[in-house]
Amino acid sequence: MPDWYEKGGHIFILGGKKESSVPIQDVFKRAIKIMESMKDKKYYSNSVNFMLDDANFDNLTDEGLLKMRDRISAWIGQPIDQRAMIGYAMNPLRIGKKPGKEIVAFNAIHGLCWTMHDVLWIAWRGVGEYMGGDKLDWARGLKNKTIRRMIADCFRFVCEHDEYILDSLREGFKQYLG
Repeated sequence: MPDWYEKGGHIFILGGKKESSVPIQDVFKRAIKIMESMKDKKYYSNSVNFMLDDANFDNLTDEGLLKMRDRISAWIGQPIDQRAMIGYAMNPLRIGKKPGKEIVAFNAIHGLCWTMHDVLWIAWRGVGEYMGGDKLDWARGLKNKTIRRMIADCFRFVCEHDEYILDSLREGFKQYLG
């Protein structure tokens, strides 16, 4: 839900805290499978190629450019939110713990996620998200190859850093992988 923050008002917890029924190792084994699938399907690299292909932008009307700008902005918003939540989630798992393979992985993932989050904000600014002004003017910027290349470079950065996260997870949890 791209507008989760705007829609969210209050959270009420009813009842006592419940213990997790899923070990953290299982959570990260699942994360590894998801990330491997995304890599195999070239989720980010396909997006890089899309941004660099002039044919995807050259013949768009103003209405088409505006829809494309909104689509790209929503796409960027997903990994921004994901990386922020993963970055936050690493803190209780890593802070104050004795060094070990899992903690080394958590430390690496924490830093990678926040770096990726910040880089994606650059891409978001490239399509005018949270910048004010007329969205159509921002959308027309998509005809500019330099702007699209900058956004594609941000996507490429995320692609590469997702591989670093995957490598960190594999190293930190290799004793649990079958």
